Amino acid sequence: MAAKAAKGALYASELDAARLRGDWTAEHPTHLAGKGKNITWPELIRKYMKHNPNSPVTPGVASVEQQLHASIAAFQSQKSSYSDSSHDADVAIPGQKDTTVLPEPIPADESGEGWSGKEILAANNRLEDLAASARGDDLAKHSVAALRAYALFSVGKDEDAIGLLHNTKFLEEVNLDALKAGDHLEDYAVALMLLGFCVYGMANERLHASRNNDDFRPFVLAGYARAIDLHEGVRGGKRAGALRGLPADEIEAWGETALYRNALFSVRHGDLSLGLNALRAYQAHTGRWPASFRNPQRNAIYRTYLNLLNISVEQGGYVGLPAPTTASKDDWRSFAYQKSVVNSVAARMTIRDFEAERVPRHGQARRMLGAEGRGITSRTTSTRRPAPHRALRPSSATWSNELLTVQASAAASILRSTEFPRAGQVNISALQLADAVVKGWQLNGEQAGEHADEIVEILYSLTKITFHSQRVSRHLFTVLVAAEAYDEARLALELYIQIFEKAAEADAAGSSALVEEARLRKEEDDARGYEIQENKVEERDGDTDARQTNGISDAAKKAGEAALQDHDDEEVFVSTLLYGAHVLTRYLGDAEASDRIARKALDKVAASTKLGNSRSLVARAKRVAGTARAAFCAHDATPHRRQELHDEALSLLKQSATLEDQSSETYYQLAYLQAEMRDIPSAIRSARRAVELEPADVQTWHLLTLLRSAQKDFKGALRIAEEGLAGAEDDDEADAQALLRGLATPTSPASPRSASGAFPQSNGIPNGKPSAKLTLARTVLLSVDYPPSYGERAEAVLRLMITHNALEELVEGTDAAIEGQREIFEFFHKRVATTVAAPAPRKAAADPKAAADKRGRLSTLLSSSGTAPHRFGSMSGMGQSGATPSRASTLIHSLHRRRHPVATDEPASAGAVPLPASSAHSEKVDETATAAALREQQRGRQERELLGTLWLMSASSFRRAGKHSECRVAVQEAERIEPARSEVWLQLALWFEQDDLQLALASLYKALACQGDNIAAVVHLARIFLANPDHSPSSVPQVVLEASLATQAHSSTPNALVQHVDRARDEQVSATGQSGGRGAGSKLSPYSSTADAHSSAEKRELSAASLAEGLLTSITLSHGWDSPEAWLYLGQVASKTSRREKARQCLEFALNLEQTKPVRPLSHALYRA
Repeated sequence: MAAKAAKGALYASELDAARLRGDWTAEHPTHLAGKGKNITWPELIRKYMKHNPNSPVTPGVASVEQQLHASIAAFQSQKSSYSDSSHDADVAIPGQKDTTVLPEPIPADESGEGWSGKEILAANNRLEDLAASARGDDLAKHSVAALRAYALFSVGKDEDAIGLLHNTKFLEEVNLDALKAGDHLEDYAVALMLLGFCVYGMANERLHASRNNDDFRPFVLAGYARAIDLHEGVRGGKRAGALRGLPADEIEAWGETALYRNALFSVRHGDLSLGLNALRAYQAHTGRWPASFRNPQRNAIYRTYLNLLNISVEQGGYVGLPAPTTASKDDWRSFAYQKSVVNSVAARMTIRDFEAERVPRHGQARRMLGAEGRGITSRTTSTRRPAPHRALRPSSATWSNELLTVQASAAASILRSTEFPRAGQVNISALQLADAVVKGWQLNGEQAGEHADEIVEILYSLTKITFHSQRVSRHLFTVLVAAEAYDEARLALELYIQIFEKAAEADAAGSSALVEEARLRKEEDDARGYEIQENKVEERDGDTDARQTNGISDAAKKAGEAALQDHDDEEVFVSTLLYGAHVLTRYLGDAEASDRIARKALDKVAASTKLGNSRSLVARAKRVAGTARAAFCAHDATPHRRQELHDEALSLLKQSATLEDQSSETYYQLAYLQAEMRDIPSAIRSARRAVELEPADVQTWHLLTLLRSAQKDFKGALRIAEEGLAGAEDDDEADAQALLRGLATPTSPASPRSASGAFPQSNGIPNGKPSAKLTLARTVLLSVDYPPSYGERAEAVLRLMITHNALEELVEGTDAAIEGQREIFEFFHKRVATTVAAPAPRKAAADPKAAADKRGRLSTLLSSSGTAPHRFGSMSGMGQSGATPSRASTLIHSLHRRRHPVATDEPASAGAVPLPASSAHSEKVDETATAAALREQQRGRQERELLGTLWLMSASSFRRAGKHSECRVAVQEAERIEPARSEVWLQLALWFEQDDLQLALASLYKALACQGDNIAAVVHLARIFLANPDHSPSSVPQVVLEASLATQAHSSTPNALVQHVDRARDEQVSATGQSGGRGAGSKLSPYSSTADAHSSAEKRELSAASLAEGLLTSITLSHGWDSPEAWLYLGQVASKTSRREKARQCLEFALNLEQTKPVRPLSHALYRA
C-alpha cells in the first residue's frame, strides 16, 4: 500500500512538473530518474490514473490541456507564424492607437495538420464536463475555467471567454492570499490561475482594439493587475533574488505575458507615471530570468522604456521610483488597486547610481537639471533654435541614472537576441534602439568625454547586428566627437558618406525587394522539392508559375520598404556633412578635407530644389563652407591664391548672414575673416552683432576685445575684456546655483487619481499643462549649431583672461599684469586642468622663486607625484625636462607642420595659446590604448600647452620688467612642461640675448628645430643677423645645419651646447685678458690692417643682409605674410642694399599691418571654427 502511495505521489509530481515546464509538443515530456526511460504524454497520464484512482479530474484535464496547447502550437507554426519574434515590431507611444500583437484566432470551421478549430471547441466541452466533477474543489474548478476561457479565446470567442470567467467568479473567488502565502513556488495551479487572468486581459484588449471602445480599458488593466499581483507574490518580493536563474516555466511565461502586455497597454492608454511604473515592474523581473527568455519582448520593452523616458523630458512629468507599498485592499476593478499592484513591483527595480559614480572633476562636462520644470532658458536673444533638445533638461538626476541603467540592459538584450541581417534586410529593432539611446543622450545634456563612452560602445555593438547602417554610422560619428575620439569620428564620417553615396547610386528599396524576392522563391522551391532544371523546363515550355507572372511579392515589397527606414534623406546627409566639416576644422586641423566636404554639402544643396528652399539649411551650408574656405586659405597661404580664397570665403559668409540674420556663428566667422583681411571697422560691426545674439558666448567677447585693440584703443579693449569676463563669471555662478537647486528638487509625485475615479487622461504633463517654471541656464547657447562643451568654454575664458592680462600690461604697467597672473594660474587649475587634481598656486607669477622651491606644484601634469622626473638636462641649465629624448626627437618632425604667427616682444604675445587642432596629433599615439587612455593623453597635451603658455606669459612679463631671475624660473617651468615647444626656446633666446648672443642663437636654432616655420624665431634670427653680422652663418643651409646640431646636442648630452658655449666664452675672456683684445693688428686678429678688417666687415654685413632677406622672404611668402615685424626687417634689408622703392613698399606694408594688429594674433587667441 505504501509503495502504491509512493508511486502515486511520484507520478503526480512528474505530471505537475511536465505541465509546469510547458513542453506541450514534446514527444517525451519527462524522464523518470532511476528508471532510465522517457515517457510520453499519454503514458504519463495513464500511469497517473493507475496510481491515483481517486483523482479522476486531474488526468482528464491534463489530457485535454495537452491536446489544446499542442493544437494551438501547430496552428501558430503553420498558419499564423505567431511566436516570440512576432513582438519585434510592437510599438507603444502615449496617446496612439497601436496594438500589441495577439495570437491569430483559429478558424472554428478549419483544420490542418495537428490542429482543428472544431477539436478546440470539443475540448472546451470536455472541460465543461470535467468541471462538473470538480465542484467541491474550488482550485480545480478555477483551473478548468481558466483552460476553458483559453480555448474560447483561441478561436476568437472573446466575449464568451470573458463571460465564462465572470460566471465562474474567477477574478473574485481565486484566493490570491492563500496562493501567495503558502509554498506554491512550483505549484502548477498558480500557472493556471495566471493563465485565466491573462486570458481575461487579452480578450478585453482584443475587444478594445477591434471596437475602439474605451469601456474595455479598465478590465484590460484589471486582468493583468491580478496576474501581476499573483506572480509577484509567488516569484517576486523578497524571494526574487533567491530565484535568479530559475528555468522559465509556465508560471514565468504567463507572468511575463501579463507584465509585458500591461506595460505596453499602460503606456498607450494610461498617464506617464503609470506607464513608467509598468515598465519598471517588467524590468524588476528581468534580472532573474534566463538570458534567452522572451528576448523580442524585452527588446520591445526597452525601446518603449527609453522612448518614454525621453518623452518625460520633452513633455515633463517624470516621476521617480515609487515607494514600497503594502497590498491594496481596494476592489480589483479599481484603478487604485491596479496602480498599487504595479507600483509595488516597480519599487523593487534596481537603478544604478551613475551620478554618484561620475562625480565630475573640474573641467568636465556638467549637466544642468530642470528645476520643477521641463526646460531651461538662457541669455540667448536670437530666435534661432537649430536643436530644440538643448532647451530641455531632466528634472532630476534620477532620470539620468534610470536612462543609463535601461540603455545598458537594452544593448545587452538586443545583442543576445538579434542575428546579423540577411542581404537586403534591415534590423529595425537595432535602428530604433540607436535612435532612442542617442536621443536620451542628447536630452541628458549631450555629456561629453567619458560620459559618452557608453553610448559609443552601444553603437559599436549595434554595428555587429546591422549591415552598413546609415543611421548607426551617423549616430556613431556624432557621439565619437562628443567622446573626443576625433580620429575614430573621422573614420565613421567617411564610412557614413560612403554608405550613403553607394545607396544613392542604386534604388535601395528596389534592390532590397529583389534580394528578398529571390530568397523567398528559393525557400518556396526548396519546400516544394523543385529542382533548378525542372524550373528551367517549365519556363521554356511556357508553364510559368503564377508567382513569377505576378512580379515581386508583397513580402518582398515590405522588405524593400523596411530598407528605406535606414536611408537618410538628403537634408540629414547635408547636415552631417556640415558637422563633419566643422569637426575637421576645429578638432583635426585638416582644412583641406574640411573644405572638400563643405563644398560637397554646398553642391548638394545647390542641386536640390527641396534643399534650396530651406533658408536655414542654405545659410548654414554657406557659413560652414565659408569657414572651411577661410581655414584652407590660412593653411594654403600661397600669395597668388590668398586673395581669391579670401574673397570666396567672404562672399559665402555674407550670403549666409543675409539668408539668416539670427546666427551668431555666422557673424563670428564673418568678423574673424574681416579681421584677417584687415577690415577692422566691418569686423567690429559683425562681432557686435554676434555678441548681441549670444551674450554668453565668451569667444565673441574675446574677438570683439581683440578687434578693439587692433584700433589701438587699448583702454576700450580692456573694458570690453573686463565686461566679458564679468559676464562669464556671473553666468557660471548663476548656473552653479541653478544646478544645486535642481539637485535638491525632489521628483514630482505621481499624478493622482481624479475625484470621479476615472482614469487620468494626460500626455505626460501634470494636469495636462507644461510647467511655467523654467531653469535659467545662462551659459547655454541655444541658437548655435555647434555649442562649446564645458571644458571648451572654460578654456575660452582662460584665453580671454590672457588677453586681458596683455591689455592690462599695456594700460596699467607690467607690475599690475604680473600681479594679475596669479588669478589666471588659479583659474587654470580650478576650471581647466582635468588630467590631475592639481592644487591652485598661492604664489604663481607673483613669486616664481617660491614656485621653484616647490617644483611641480604648478606643473604636475607630467608626474603624478608632483615632482619633475630627472630624465635629461635642460638646455637652459635650469631644470629637468618632462619627456624622454626619444619623445623629443619624434616631436621635432611632427611639430614642423605647426603654424604659429610671429610672437614678438609685445605684451604676452609669446604666451599665446596654440590651437588644439594643430597639436592634437603631435605625439605618437599608442594604437593599443583604450579610448579613455587616448582621451587622457590628448587632454594632457592640450593642458600642457595651456600651462606652458601661462609660464611663457609670465616669463615675457618678467623679462620686460627687468626681473631676469624670475624670467629664468618661468622659462624653466615652461621647458619642464614642454621641452619640444618652439616658443620655450624663443623666450629663452630673448633672455639669453641680454648677455650672450651665441646662446641666444643656439636657442633660436633649437626653436627652428622644434618648429621649422616658427615665424617669431625666423624674425628674431634675421634681426640678430642684421644687428650682429659677425654672428651670422654663411647661408640659409648653414642655419638649418646649426638647428640640426642644436637638436642633436640637446637630445644626446645634457647641457652640451651650454657647456660648449661656456668653454668658448671662458677661452675668449682668457685670451682677451692676455693679449689686450682682438683688434686689428693684434696677435689674435686675422687681419693685418684696419682697412682689411673694414672691407671684411662690409662683406659680412652684406652676407648677413642677404641671409636675413632669404629667411624673411621665405616666411613672408607663406604663413608670415601678415607679420609686420617680418616686413619691417625686410624693408631694412632693402634699405641697406640701396633698394629704396622696395624698402618703401615693405615699410608701408609693415605700417599698415601694425596699425591693424591686435594685441594677440587671432589664430593664437581664438578658435577659428
